[in-house]
Amino acid sequence: MKKLTSDALASVTSLSNLKANSAKTAAGFVSGKADIKSDGYVNALYVTDGYTAKKLLNLKEFALWCWEDDDRILYQAQKTPAEKKEGKEMKTVLYTIDIHSKVSEKAFTLPIPVGKITKFKKNLYILETKMNDLSWRLLKEKDRKAVLKDDKTAMWEEWKELPFYINAQGYQNGKKNQVLLYDAKKDKITPLTSPDFNVVSCDVDVKNGKVIFAGEHLGLVKNKYDTIYLYDGSETKKLVSCDIDISNVSFFRDTIYVWANDFVPFGRTQISSLYEIQDGNLVKLATPTFDPAFYYGKSEFGNANYTLLGSYGYRSSAYFYNGTDFEILFPFAGTIQIVVIVKGIYIALAAPENHPYELYAINAEGGIQKQLTTVNEDLLKVYSHSDASHFSFSSDNVEIDGWVILPVNYKPGKKYPGILEIHGGPRGAYSPGYDFGFQLLANDGYFVFFCNPRGSSGKGNEFAELRGIFGTIDYDDIMRFVDEVLKRYPDIDETRLGVTGISYGGYMTNWLIGHTDRFAAAISENSVSNWASMYSTSDIGYDVTYDYVVGSPFENLENIWKQSPAKYVDQAVTPTLFIHSDADYRCPMEQAFQMYVPLKVKGVDSEFVLYKNEHHGVSIFGKPAKRLHRYNKVLDWFKKYLKKDN
Repeated sequence: MKKLTSDALASVTSLSNLKANSAKTAAGFVSGKADIKSDGYVNALYVTDGYTAKKLLNLKEFALWCWEDDDRILYQAQKTPAEKKEGKEMKTVLYTIDIHSKVSEKAFTLPIPVGKITKFKKNLYILETKMNDLSWRLLKEKDRKAVLKDDKTAMWEEWKELPFYINAQGYQNGKKNQVLLYDAKKDKITPLTSPDFNVVSCDVDVKNGKVIFAGEHLGLVKNKYDTIYLYDGSETKKLVSCDIDISNVSFFRDTIYVWANDFVPFGRTQISSLYEIQDGNLVKLATPTFDPAFYYGKSEFGNANYTLLGSYGYRSSAYFYNGTDFEILFPFAGTIQIVVIVKGIYIALAAPENHPYELYAINAEGGIQKQLTTVNEDLLKVYSHSDASHFSFSSDNVEIDGWVILPVNYKPGKKYPGILEIHGGPRGAYSPGYDFGFQLLANDGYFVFFCNPRGSSGKGNEFAELRGIFGTIDYDDIMRFVDEVLKRYPDIDETRLGVTGISYGGYMTNWLIGHTDRFAAAISENSVSNWASMYSTSDIGYDVTYDYVVGSPFENLENIWKQSPAKYVDQAVTPTLFIHSDADYRCPMEQAFQMYVPLKVKGVDSEFVLYKNEHHGVSIFGKPAKRLHRYNKVLDWFKKYLKKDN
């Protein structure tokens, strides 16, 4: 088998957007992969009948699609040169394709970019997209060329609301998520929301001709009052306003289910509860012990009961609501992204343990009945890889899950360097699926080990509770995990250990180098270093991070500074590479500056790589050339300090 190198990034395929037609006779989904030559991404649309999966057409850079009817799909097509010249990048050109004959026909063109489209009724569609003043003008004014010509928004930014920027979306400039109704016969778009309303969740009941959406009316600052509206096919009506945080609304038969967080007792990141609307009020039905994955879509695989996906520990399961509580419908040995039913068969985008994502037919017990795609086959059959082995250990009488990946071509008795990986979040969690970055390190001769310390998701709210105590119990769990790995795997050279992580993983990397010298090298990516400055610079600073560290710098500066790695940077001696993005608005680049500058002044070997025009997710969603560069920088930095031949 070939050694896995960063160039194999072109072999990694993502799968997403799995949706069944209304008759449940077929489902479509999208594949996406990096195009190294063009330094972009290409997508393809697939369809499955539950027994096989076939490519329908190449979508290139777009992935927008929906079912037009049970036999046709509506999809976003490439613009012709004339269309690009006429409407710049603003228009959305849509075609239909017959899934049997593969014959395509032009459907219509929308004057604005669209994030999601759903067939509502004959000639009617529900659009979900970001709207600002320019978007509204494009809808209202007939001379759209003049509107675009007069647009000056690229020259400056103005705002009077919070948040004023959002990671991966940029400066808001009045942008809000909106829901609109498009009449293809009349070529008319009608807003279902007011311009000040920001939609966080929307669901369409095609059978009964209804649309439900939830969100906030944003004023000068972000308020805490969420509102749910219902469009009944003729008018929009307010159903309920509440002072809790709504994350998802969906139809199931004649019921509207709502997922929301009242922040009690575990704050903004606690597990949401299931609610139902009764007499204009939200009534709490149940709170799961697992972490629900409702954000992947509504229940598309339910029969008599409302069903959803969730995770407990490091595995996924399908659950159903029995009217009182949640029960497991079926477990899965790995991670499931989304499930639909086609011809009575569960069809899932899933990653079994130590495997990349593929499309599978799953039986009623959660076992794999058939693999329907092989889009990531080369990662396992062409390139070398090493499986992750699980073990658990006790930290303060709490069970912690961890994994170790052996170096490729491992020889017992030989000493190898080791790298500790720390996940983001902190309410995130590792599972033993195939990870391209981890496999690169294993192919380069490293032990790779990772765990889910307290603060992680997957084991309930108490396990994840980290508010006001960042860098304490999570640090203890991680360091005990390192000790346990070294005890179980004596072939790891404890003088050649590296540590790395992204986001919260970057925070913990910053924390570790200020509290221990046992690591010979570190890589901190898109990190947090100072909670006080995060309050005013992060897109979630004034609410989520306020909740994380329990207060603002004006209320609780001493404890906030105590939880900040920048407080301890003067104690750091570990050579550290900082990787960040200039458009990271989740963990702004100034966070990494506050670690890099003191280390350089102190004389600790440090480097900084800043990726331009990229956001917090550069490692996954960045331009392929930057992702390749990043992988090679990681390999080079660890080679410099952890390989004996240097």
